[in-house]
Amino acid sequence: MAPLCSGYHACRFAECKSRDQRMAAGCILASNRESKMEIPVKGIRMSIEDSYNRLAPDYDLLRFGDKPGRYDFEETEVLIKNIITTRLQGCCHHWLALDVACGTGKIAVTVGKLDETIVAVDVAPNMLRQCLARSRAAGVEDKVMLTNGRAEVLPFRTGSFDICFSFRFLHLLPRAAYPGVVREMARVVRPGGHIVIEVKNRWYGGAVFWVKDLIRSINGESTFSSYMDIRQLRSLAEEVDEVSLESVTGLLLPSGWRLMEYPYLRRIARVQAKRQFKRFAANLVAIYRKG
Repeated sequence: MAPLCSGYHACRFAECKSRDQRMAAGCILASNRESKMEIPVKGIRMSIEDSYNRLAPDYDLLRFGDKPGRYDFEETEVLIKNIITTRLQGCCHHWLALDVACGTGKIAVTVGKLDETIVAVDVAPNMLRQCLARSRAAGVEDKVMLTNGRAEVLPFRTGSFDICFSFRFLHLLPRAAYPGVVREMARVVRPGGHIVIEVKNRWYGGAVFWVKDLIRSINGESTFSSYMDIRQLRSLAEEVDEVSLESVTGLLLPSGWRLMEYPYLRRIARVQAKRQFKRFAANLVAIYRKG
């Protein structure tokens, strides 16, 4: 893994807003020329940035304020901890994680609570401010490093991280953009490291996706539902080249939140979502390993 400069842990989005300031602080940020990514997502990115800047102040309340939302949040935390325990426990050094499209910090703060360092990058400055507030409230501000940047051209040196997470992001992009985005994540991960992505499960919302796409087609729109199944996740590894698919697990069974008050049944549902019934889970989480 590329070594970190001593000034990196002092770099904060709130304090170092410009690229020159971040570079002066000794960050592991790299020139965009190091990235070979070329995908047509500029217009989409601008739309995402504007939308999430507006949503940021109320995002957690809207997304996680009700019972299904809290269930989603808690189950994701459990999954992230399990992935870290099984994939990185044997590391002989303090590993470094990256959270692409970090939003308000659900993944980043979970990693910080494990006493490890994570770099959280997002295109929307207001989401980064919410992430900073969440990390402060959780007492892990010194573990979560914030950077304003784009997923399609990550501003980091090649091989800088041990693991890269990206949850609740890829579905915002067209399916054709997935290989390029994942290839860019793989670039900044060291050989032997992991890329963990979450996608919407094609079979969970198949009919709903189809109806929405039909309505969009009738209205003359060109943006359609973005989702994947297990077979497509395998194919994605072939398109990216440098990575191999290690596993796919399901996250959130239909109406699983109704079991929140029953810990034993909840654990059973969690196991079933990962194994036998993952094809019916709301989301699929794929773990790729960089060769």
